[in-house]
Formats: sequence, structure tokens, C-alpha cells
Amino acid sequence: MVPSKLDVETATHWVRRIEESLPNLANQVGCSLDEYLMSVSAWSGKNPLVHEFAEVLRSDITSTVEAITGGQIELLESKLLMKGENCPWATHAHQDIAYRWQGKRQQYQFSTWLSLSTIGPMQAPLEFLPKSHLEPVSEYQDYLDPEFVDRKDTQEWKKKHQSIVMNPGDMVIFDSRVWHASSEWAAPPRRYAMVMRWIVAGIKDTEVPSPRGERRWMYDFSTWLEQSLQKFTDEKSQPSESSLEVAIGLDSISAELRSLLQRYRINRAAGIHHGGTAQRGMLWGPLAEAVRAELRARDVDAVALP
Repeated sequence: MVPSKLDVETATHWVRRIEESLPNLANQVGCSLDEYLMSVSAWSGKNPLVHEFAEVLRSDITSTVEAITGGQIELLESKLLMKGENCPWATHAHQDIAYRWQGKRQQYQFSTWLSLSTIGPMQAPLEFLPKSHLEPVSEYQDYLDPEFVDRKDTQEWKKKHQSIVMNPGDMVIFDSRVWHASSEWAAPPRRYAMVMRWIVAGIKDTEVPSPRGERRWMYDFSTWLEQSLQKFTDEKSQPSESSLEVAIGLDSISAELRSLLQRYRINRAAGIHHGGTAQRGMLWGPLAEAVRAELRARDVDAVALP
């Protein structure tokens, strides 16, 4: 924990700039601000404001991280996270390094997590499992798998985890192997945090187990969704139309599924235009369940993952 790494006035300034940018982001993807905030809750370094903020922070944070890690570091990537009224869900327990089993995804050794707002017990604070970075690395935690079991729900986690409350400008640095999560957001203010991921020179890549079996819901979700939608849109589709657009226009699907598909379309456009995405619970899980329910209602076999 590094208290007051950023002064409160500067942290508040960046929150104001972020919130002022939201209507423009919604305009870029052709939706209302309310629709946008129901569909997007995080932004990568592809977002110009996130990129600018990361560059401002880089020089000051670099010296702190190098002093803690004892090595030269390089910034790999940055992400801005928001939790609030439209994205209150807890984040499942996981190790960051476990999601770097694929050759195209470069590994990093440490993350800095900088709070831009007050994060008390009601604002989805981070949770860490002490000494868990000493455990063997697990395969990635696929929360979209219908059989997913969250370590956060275990008695071990409930007894041993440490919850980190933070003031604006406080920063946490943690090993990419440590198990961590967040609790649910339950009250204002919105939680804003800037995550920066760092490569430490001289540290070899960690061996990460490949996922067991063929089911990789988090990585193959878009393919599964497209193939599932084709099950009840093929006969109504024109060659130039996607299954997503056809499905949204069907009167026969449930209102819940139509709403989720519209939010998925907004999310996908936000990713293309300015690095927007959604966190757990906001979109992917409910959409998967709604599609499965639609297939069951039509007595259509569920699509297997590729």
C-alpha cells in the first residue's frame, strides 16, 4: 500500500474529466448516456483519456515501483475501471498471471491499482488472499462457465482475505500471482481506479497451465453467441445482415434478451471506437443465460463451444 501517491485534488480532477467525457463516448457509438453506462464500465489504453492519464502517471509511479520490486520496469498496459449503480457486481477471485497462458498475451509481474475516489466497505474494495502468490499458478478462472466455482465464496477466503479501503490517490502494488477479488459496490460514490501493469526486467515468464478440456467460455464467447443466434435467425437473415442485428429485430425473442443484445452491440462498438468494455456481471453472464433460456424455450439444442 502506498498512501497518497496522487494528491486528492488531482485525483478529483481526473474523475471530473472522466465523467465529462462520458456523453461524448456515448455519442461515438450512437446511444444515450444511460444506455452507454448500462453497457460499458472499463476502458483500455486505447481510450485517449486513459492513455493521457497513464502517460502523466508513468514517470512518478515508475520510481516507486522500481524501489519496491528492485528492478527496472516497463509499462505494458493500462486500464480504467468503474463500479457504480450500473456495474455493482463483485469481481471473482483470480490470479492475473493465469490469463496469460496464450502466447500472444505478454506476461507482466506487477500491477499498480490507483484509487481516484473514496473506496470504503460499500464501494467494492479490493480483497487479497495473503501469501497466495506462493501457491502454484492455477488455470484461468472462467466465470462464464456454467460450472464455475468462485474461490471468493469459500470459507478459506471469508476467514483469511484482507479488504483494502482507500482514499483518493492511494495506490496498491501487487504481484500478478496473488489471488485477489473485489466485493460488491453498494453505495455512492462511484468507484474509479486506474490499473497499470508492469514488466520487471530480468524476471522470467511464469509457467501457466493451459485450460483443461475444450470449453473456454471467456475466450470463445463471441463465436458461441453468433452461432447460438443463428439457431433462430438463419431463416430470416439476408446475406448482408449479421445474426445479432436480425435477432435484435425479432418480435419473438424476450424483451430481456433484446435489451442485452442491444447492450452487447453498444459494448462492441465502444471497444472499436475507444477501448470500452464491461466487467463481470454487467453483460456477459446475463447475456449467456438469456440466450440459453431462449434456446430452451424454442426446444433448440445449445451450441457447443468450438
